[in-house]
Amino acid sequence: MIPENPAPISPMTPRPLSGLTYRIMGMNLIAVLILVIGVFYLDEYRETITNAEMELLSTETQLYASLIENAARNPAQLAGPNLRNLVDRLAEQKPQRIRVFDQTGRLRSDSGMQHASFLPLAKEWDSDLGQTAEKLFATFVDMVSIHFRLPDYPEKLDARAQSLPDAKDALTGSISLSAWKAADGGLLLSSAVPLRTGKKISGVVLVTRTDTSVDRSFASMRLDILRLFFLALIITVSFSLYLS
Repeated sequence: MIPENPAPISPMTPRPLSGLTYRIMGMNLIAVLILVIGVFYLDEYRETITNAEMELLSTETQLYASLIENAARNPAQLAGPNLRNLVDRLAEQKPQRIRVFDQTGRLRSDSGMQHASFLPLAKEWDSDLGQTAEKLFATFVDMVSIHFRLPDYPEKLDARAQSLPDAKDALTGSISLSAWKAADGGLLLSSAVPLRTGKKISGVVLVTRTDTSVDRSFASMRLDILRLFFLALIITVSFSLYLS
């Protein structure tokens, strides 16, 4: 016989998560934390090595200016064959371009861009999946970068010092130094130093360098962090499966 007023059925009370569940969840967060910390570290690392390379470029540009000043005793010699040969020899030392302008901003000597002699990075991933993960990670790092957002290098066709930011500043007597994004997306460093004849500014030497060493160091560090993330991911997944 069915009772007239059956007792209401209480809903099932959810069980609290066990301590084991929390341990598994915490274990899975380790790989994510490594990735987040690595991305922020990469941002600081790239800024540090770029600043160090910029200081070196500034010192070398001042040395180039001293050599050019000794070779060209007056503004008329800035376009001489001896100076052009000197500029070409200096530019061969690194992947860089050296340009000399006179006091009016007119281009007098140009080495042209010297290509890097570095060997390309070795193939780090044998599988297509690894190479795809590397490209995606590189894109992600660039997207979330906080301190390292560079403007495009404002290369002009008229080839006058007034159209190039660092050379323009050097015409006023200042030593100028800056970092840019090259046309191929890599790093381009620029440094300009005034040339002097006595106390008068006789011209400007401008050095633009595609610093492959910075790009290679950053790419190597980025690969190390990606490998560490994959290793942590494999370990955490394995322990989670074991605990479950």
